[in-house]
Amino acid sequence: MFVSRQEQEKAVKMRYFFVSLAVYTFCVVVLAVFATLLWAPDIFGAKVEYLSYSELQKMLKDLPPSSKRIVAVSKYILPTVVNVTTFKREQGSFGFGGFEFFHRPRIYRSSGSGFILDKEGHIATNHHVVGGAQDVYITFLNKKTVKARVVGADPETDIALLRIENPHTLAILRRRGILQVAQLGNSSDLHVGEYVLAVGNPFALDHSVSLGIVSAKGRSNMGVIRAQDAYENFIQTDAAINPGNSGGPLVRVATGRVVGMNTAILSKSGGFQGIGLAIPIDMAKKVIAQLRKNGKVQRAYLGISIVNLTPEMAQELGLDIEQGVRITEVIPDGPADLAGLRPNDVIVAVDGKPVENVSQLRTLVALNTIGSKIHLTVRRGKEKLEVEVLLDSKENILRRLYQNVDLGVELRPLSEEEVQQYGAEGLLITKVRKNSLAAANHLREGWLILGVNGRRTTTIREFQKAIAPIKRGKRVLLHILTEYGVQYTLQIP
Repeated sequence: MFVSRQEQEKAVKMRYFFVSLAVYTFCVVVLAVFATLLWAPDIFGAKVEYLSYSELQKMLKDLPPSSKRIVAVSKYILPTVVNVTTFKREQGSFGFGGFEFFHRPRIYRSSGSGFILDKEGHIATNHHVVGGAQDVYITFLNKKTVKARVVGADPETDIALLRIENPHTLAILRRRGILQVAQLGNSSDLHVGEYVLAVGNPFALDHSVSLGIVSAKGRSNMGVIRAQDAYENFIQTDAAINPGNSGGPLVRVATGRVVGMNTAILSKSGGFQGIGLAIPIDMAKKVIAQLRKNGKVQRAYLGISIVNLTPEMAQELGLDIEQGVRITEVIPDGPADLAGLRPNDVIVAVDGKPVENVSQLRTLVALNTIGSKIHLTVRRGKEKLEVEVLLDSKENILRRLYQNVDLGVELRPLSEEEVQQYGAEGLLITKVRKNSLAAANHLREGWLILGVNGRRTTTIREFQKAIAPIKRGKRVLLHILTEYGVQYTLQIP
């Protein structure tokens, strides 16, 4: 078919026209989107009137401790609180009669609370709110929802750190004034009887505020943190805390600063019954600093086994004190051993803070960084000693302990309660490393080593000495008690 030159030129012009129109339309759409993001007032949620902390301080100077003060603190703190929504996926299946026809994922949705730490988009919340989640979203006071990621989490204190990653989202949130930072206070000088506010999203009722007082401090051994080596040192409050409040701030009415992180309740009904528990902000700040730097928490250890001092123990040791922590064993070449501590020494204070029980001592030590020094006040008979200890990690302590013979197990002595539970004394296997001598000989966590070569071993020092012949190529016999109460002898190697 013959096409004239004029028709060809006309077709080319039409092609250029439509291409130009498409390019023009695309540019207009892109400019419209950017203009909307930059200037539209409600694109990132409804407009909220924010109150800065400096403005709050000016107001608190002129306000008596009344409802007006509570209103002012609430107005300031609410924009710093976010709703944390998580989604977890688990593989499910469909079928009947023992036959599976197809698999489909099950999605679980849960929610909690958090509070904004800085303009870089870091948010504090509880580990149990975000643990195991594949997707995490946070919702601000103005209903705007954005995605966040878990920077790090610490199950042993139930603290987690989130961050808004998208730089464009962060820039717009800052520009719109939505990233309101919660000012952190000190929980050490918080007094029983002070007014506090619990803020969060109970039962998905976002940004709720409840008023109460500090009922007690230093609550430990509550059993609310499910990690094996939990660190509990809660603030108790009667401010209403319910499911969904977890991770939200506990706020001091006197200053408007955060003094705790709402974490749990004690209840027989599942709802609030007047006892709420919050993690002290002094503990949270130290954990969050490590999560931000390393993504995990590396704890310091003394390298000792300890029990609570009882009146009978105090009388036996010739002590005129009622509270403290008795050392039952000192790990060889550990920080306590190198500092000169001995079994039957009683620790009564850490850096000038009185020590009442094992849980408090563990927490005070663990919150320090590896390589830092602490000062212990120790009673040894009628002597009062001031001892400086250079703290180290658990891994380094165990590495030095097992540098001669590495079975690949971590051990600890039994507590008095566990001795009654097992009906025997020995060393409990708390961990078996993969591809180790212990794993090759089928040792398991939870088993008890009663003795080596026919001799009982109730301390790590006795055990280390007993297995030393392995290094010289000789065999040793381990006397084992399993979790089923079965005793047998194992030859290693």
